[in-house]
Formats: sequence, C-alpha cells, structure tokens
Amino acid sequence: MHPAGTPRGRRRDHPRHPRTAPLPGPRRPRGRAATRPQGLRRRNRIGRRRRPPPVLHSHLERRVVSELRRAWLITRKDLRLEFRTGGRLLSMIAFVVLAGFLFAFALDHNLVPGRDVAAALIWLVILFASTAGAGRIFDAEEEEGAFRHLLLTPVSRPAVFLGKTMANLIVIWLVTALTFISLTAFLDVRDQGSLTAHAAVLLPGTIGLAATGTFFGRMSRHSSLGDTLLPVLTFPLLVPVIYLGATSTARVLLERPWTEISGSVRLLWAFAVGSVFIGAALFRHLTDE
Repeated sequence: MHPAGTPRGRRRDHPRHPRTAPLPGPRRPRGRAATRPQGLRRRNRIGRRRRPPPVLHSHLERRVVSELRRAWLITRKDLRLEFRTGGRLLSMIAFVVLAGFLFAFALDHNLVPGRDVAAALIWLVILFASTAGAGRIFDAEEEEGAFRHLLLTPVSRPAVFLGKTMANLIVIWLVTALTFISLTAFLDVRDQGSLTAHAAVLLPGTIGLAATGTFFGRMSRHSSLGDTLLPVLTFPLLVPVIYLGATSTARVLLERPWTEISGSVRLLWAFAVGSVFIGAALFRHLTDE
C-alpha cells in the first residue's frame, strides 16, 4: 500500500526516475545481427544506402538522353526484325564468303603476295556488302506502311536516323569481322598485326559507311531506280574512307608504328562524325518529301 498523496509510480521522463539516463556501455544488437562481427554490420549498413540517380540539370541534357533512348528502341526493333527474317544479313554473309573464295583463286600468290592486297580487298568487300544491304533496312517497313506510322510518332527525325544508322552499323560490324577473318584466311595472311590497331581503323570507317548508306538508302527509295541508284550516290563520297582505311590497314598489317596511322584515323573520325551530324540534320527534309 502506498502512503496517501504518494503516486503509484513515476513516468520515465520524470527527473527522479531511476532509468532516465542511458545504460552504460555500447548498445547490444538484437536478433541475427547479434551474431555478426561489428565491422561486417557497419559495412552492410553502409552498403544498403541507395545512391541517388544522376540529376540532369539542364533541359538540353534531358532532351539528349530522351532522344538517345528513342533511337536505341528503333535500333532494337530493326535488329529484331533483321534477325527474324535474316534475308539481308544472309545475303551479305554469302557475298563476303564468295568474294574471299574467288579472290583466293584469282590471285597468283607467287607474283602478288596476299599480304600486299589484303587491305584493299578487305575494304572493297566491306564497301560492296554494306552498300548492297544499306537500303533494304527500309523495305520491310515500306511494304506494310510501318515507316510512315513511325514518322507520325513524337520521335524526332534525327532520332529515327540515328536508330537506323546504329542498326546498320551493328550489321556492318558483323560483316566486317567475317570479312577480315575470311580474307586473311583465304589469302594466307599469317602476320595480321595488332587487333587493337585494326579495330581503331575499322571503327570510324564503318561508322562513316553506315551513316552515308542509311541516308542515301532512304533517298534511293524515292526513285524508281532503287538499289541501282545507291552505289552511284555513295561511292564518290566514300572514296576518302576507302583510301584512308585501306592505307591504314595495310600499314597495320606491315606492323608499322602508330604515328604513321594516327593522322588517317583522325581523318576517318572527322568523316564519321560529320556524316552522322549532316545526315541527322538533313534527314528531316528527306522524310518530309
């Protein structure tokens, strides 16, 4: 019994409560965390912190990222359609293999070593194969009217051009790898040089081929000549690419120093970037006609 006037108990926030102050010593973890070492608990606690997503501060950055995402969706759609049908890719692969087979029998290796002509033949085969299949990327969509519906969507014309160019570029990369392997095997080129140097030369060259082929491939669809007009339009413009690419590849095969190749690679990059930007800027006028 409590005396009269004495409260039955004090609240914990009362200054005279015996457990107002915290208990001495570190707090003990409870549950499964009690069996883990202290350092592991600290690392897990830090690792659970989520990093905030990158913040796009300007309207231009948000617009560029949005256009790139839409272009990638178009690329995925074209590649899915390409690998589903496989007609264009199979024809390009067959052309590459047959060209390497014919060159192996047409050249006399005793008079002309394969290493001396391999670079020029590689770039010529890549040019013919990429040009033959550049305009066909629009054929399947033109037959069913899908390309016209694509232009009615809120996707910008530069994004459409960039998506088509990337789809063409990936197909050209596959053809380029097959061309390099088949021609070096058929022509008996044993010392192939540095693969990194070959990639540094082929990358800007194929970007220029893809951008130019995509733009003029769309332009040739407005003419009754079709694929016949495409080489007439593209070959004069691609002469610098073939010349710089063939000479650079020949020097890589001869294992020349990189200082002799870097100037040509810079010019190839200039052509690639210029063709992409000019094609994206003019593609709007090409599709509005």
